[in-house]
Amino acid sequence: MRQGMLALCLWAGFGCWGAPETIRVEYSDARGARVEGAYRVDTRGALRPVGTWRSIDPHAVVRELGDYDGRTGQAGPEALLPRVGRNGWWREWSAAGQLIAEGAYRNGRRHGHWATWHANGVRASAGRWWGGRKIGRHESWHPNGVLASAGAFRFDRAFGVHESWDERGTLRSRTQHDRGELHGYVETWDEHGVRRERAHWQEGAPHGWRTLWDADGRMTSRSHYERGVQEGSSLVFHPDGSLRSITSYAAGVLHGDCAFYDEFGCPTAFGQWEAGWKSGTWSVFDSSGALDLARSGLYAADERIAGPAPAP
Repeated sequence: MRQGMLALCLWAGFGCWGAPETIRVEYSDARGARVEGAYRVDTRGALRPVGTWRSIDPHAVVRELGDYDGRTGQAGPEALLPRVGRNGWWREWSAAGQLIAEGAYRNGRRHGHWATWHANGVRASAGRWWGGRKIGRHESWHPNGVLASAGAFRFDRAFGVHESWDERGTLRSRTQHDRGELHGYVETWDEHGVRRERAHWQEGAPHGWRTLWDADGRMTSRSHYERGVQEGSSLVFHPDGSLRSITSYAAGVLHGDCAFYDEFGCPTAFGQWEAGWKSGTWSVFDSSGALDLARSGLYAADERIAGPAPAP
């Protein structure tokens, strides 16, 4: 099919000139979009894209323009620019003629500085690449020109501090990375600039204390993790900041002593958990502070097996 198309182009006189090793081609589709470029015929008879190619939409707007090395690429589908073999500077435009991407390729991969733009002409992103992988500092911007994100990479792996902002410039997140994984503190803020979370991560998993706050900046919970699994004490607070519960975890499930309190600081329950099940003696209190005889007592595997011991 491709050979037939090439033959038709040559027969129609669309552009074969110079040495027979180079064939100038032009593909078009039913909509009127077209691709222009040249192939070099190598010693094995394979077609290798060479020199400058460009794609043009049905409205005569150039959408993509760039160079090939003539050595590594292969013939692609008609009306599509080959992806392999790109070498040198490339540019892309929107349907409105606005430049939307610009940068260099080496051996078919992004290499060097690349930048992109929003449809309104505002820069959208910028950063360096090496052999198709991100290196150094990369930044992105919202369509209104406000910085949206910033952080550094080492061969596509995030490292150091990465930050993100919303369209108004409010800081929304700050994370620490090492070798592409979250490693260090992770912090988030809401649209009003109120801190909502602070947690410590190690090698891509929560490790240490994780603290959450509500929209008014009041602490709602504080829990501890070991390599991504909840372990140790966990505290939950009422909206007024008073303690609501204190529980313990082992291997991600409730295990050990626990206590619950109402907003006035009065206890509502005391008990123990074992591997995620209620176990041992539980004391539950009603709204008046009196012992709830129907729910208090001895538990095993989450089942109440005996009522509370009688008072002496």
